[in-house]
Amino acid sequence: MLRFAVSILLFLAAAAAVGPSQSAAEVVTCSGIVPMKYRNDKISIADFGGVGDGVTVNTKAFREAIYRIEHLRRRGGTLLYIPPGVYLTESFNLTSHLTLYLARGAVIKATQDTSSWPLIAPLPSYGRGRELPGGRYMSFIHGDGVRDVIITGENGTIDGQGDIWWNMWRQRTLQFTRPNLIEFVNSRNIIISNVVFRDSPFWNIHPVYCSNVVVRYVTILAPYDSPNTDGVDPDSSSNVCIEDSYISTGDDLVAVKSGWDQYGIAYGRRSTGITVRRVTGSSPFAGIAIGSEASGGVQNVLAEHINLYNMGVGIHIKTNIGRGGIIRNITMSDIYIENARKGIKISGNVGDHPDGGFNPNALPIVKDIKIKDVWGVGVLQAGLIQGIKGSPFTGICLSNVHLPGTSGPRTQPWQCSDVLGASVQSSPIIKRFTLQNRDDIPSRRASSEVVHELPETLQKGVLVLMLVLMMVVVAVVVAVAVAVAVAVVVVAVVGPLDLVAVPEREPRLHVADLDPPGGDLAHSVAEPRIGAKPISAGQDHVVAEGDEIAIGVGPSRAPRLEVLAAAAAVAERQREGTPREVAVDGTKTDQRQRNGVVFFDYLELEWEFRHRLPVGLRFLGGKGDTIGGCGDFMVVSFRQNLCTDGVV
Repeated sequence: MLRFAVSILLFLAAAAAVGPSQSAAEVVTCSGIVPMKYRNDKISIADFGGVGDGVTVNTKAFREAIYRIEHLRRRGGTLLYIPPGVYLTESFNLTSHLTLYLARGAVIKATQDTSSWPLIAPLPSYGRGRELPGGRYMSFIHGDGVRDVIITGENGTIDGQGDIWWNMWRQRTLQFTRPNLIEFVNSRNIIISNVVFRDSPFWNIHPVYCSNVVVRYVTILAPYDSPNTDGVDPDSSSNVCIEDSYISTGDDLVAVKSGWDQYGIAYGRRSTGITVRRVTGSSPFAGIAIGSEASGGVQNVLAEHINLYNMGVGIHIKTNIGRGGIIRNITMSDIYIENARKGIKISGNVGDHPDGGFNPNALPIVKDIKIKDVWGVGVLQAGLIQGIKGSPFTGICLSNVHLPGTSGPRTQPWQCSDVLGASVQSSPIIKRFTLQNRDDIPSRRASSEVVHELPETLQKGVLVLMLVLMMVVVAVVVAVAVAVAVAVVVVAVVGPLDLVAVPEREPRLHVADLDPPGGDLAHSVAEPRIGAKPISAGQDHVVAEGDEIAIGVGPSRAPRLEVLAAAAAVAERQREGTPREVAVDGTKTDQRQRNGVVFFDYLELEWEFRHRLPVGLRFLGGKGDTIGGCGDFMVVSFRQNLCTDGVV
């Protein structure tokens, strides 16, 4: 606890120092999506009879002040000033063009009279209260259909006094879903900054169906065992910026959501454009989470420069059957995790259902997840990636992820199933990162698994090469000497693999499908040739002459990626003048030469090839083939995707 207190003080001191000493140009921030506004019209809660003695109930004062702002509509809006003191009040609504300003020492505290708490309708994307059927209690501070609202000040406090609600939840005496501390619905251009939020009954800050929301320089606190006290939950919202904040609660620090099962699917509003940056905190659950209520879809999420302590799970992407929706284009980087049960969890069996009306065939899609530059200390299990049968998670890319365990028993290994992806420069090494249930994907043919573990020396060699290339940019004057050194390193490191060839002259690659589906050669390239050598139909083969390489793909074949690998190898052998048997990611090929043409009969037809392509080498894949990136390496994916810790 002493460490966390020190962390909070250091964080607040750093946040205070950043503001006056650094310009926007010096600090990367997304907060500019909503500019801070100055209000000429200012009123005080004391003008409406507000008393900050911690005993007087100020509900009437708050509602009258908001009513005055709403109906007088001063040009540029109005600032409602809360002077130092403890202002007890029931829940109240906000209005547009309002700044709620809490002075240093000001506290807006919720009453604990739950009997008078107003009820509102459930959110349409949830179909019912999140905890119980029916309606839900209105949030303590509520804004519905508002715009241009700012909640800020001098680190004053908004206190939800949630312990009475937590006890009702534990004793199962709740009648409806607990209230959030602050909720904005169907609203836009919202700023929440420089305020402390404490002891929310349920979720702390919940923007739902909103756009252009900034949450910055806030502190959110709740006991470690307080139920469901999420920090910030953007929900079916777009352009949300969460930065420079400290969150220590009893549930996820940040959780991006978009509706619940069939109700979220029907409402169909995704969360997109979410940025989480420079957030520090602790929780028994997740640091940065996606879902599990993500039925409307979640995409374009960036989380970076995150520090997590005493966590349940560092990064958690969670969904379930019946959820539907697409989770895609998620990037998380520069994350530090200290003392956690699990570093990374991407799972397809998390979360309950609102009722029996969910569709078990509504399978979510999880794709294009990039997690890089993650470092952990005292992480009991590095990670678990568990997709869904019939809807495997694809495009999962881990780069420079290091999650060692605690001293004593060995760190638990990664657990992976129903997932396709790649892992580069990570530890512990992911032994298998591949599709476990190939029959669940239509048109997928069975094939044997090929797993190639990259030697540690090659990993070190790649890092050395990258550093040398950086030096080339800085020291242009020695470019020629550095280029020679790089060439020597490449030959020394990757030569024994017989796979990665970097020709002296970059080859020109020609691809011809000589017998496409249906067998009609008229739809293919007519008599492709390289130099004087024709490329004939009937077999997969590679023709190399000089600095040109041609690829022919025979009937009922698919191994374009094997051919690509062989093309690089042939280019090397052609230059050396010693064609011989080569290995393609551990799969041997029968290579023979007929009339100057090198032929390959491939024993393995479906697998993934990862290759650091020579500059200028083009890849022309077939239907279903993809090409993408993982870290600084190019990842070419074909049908079955097998992952090793590195690149071949």
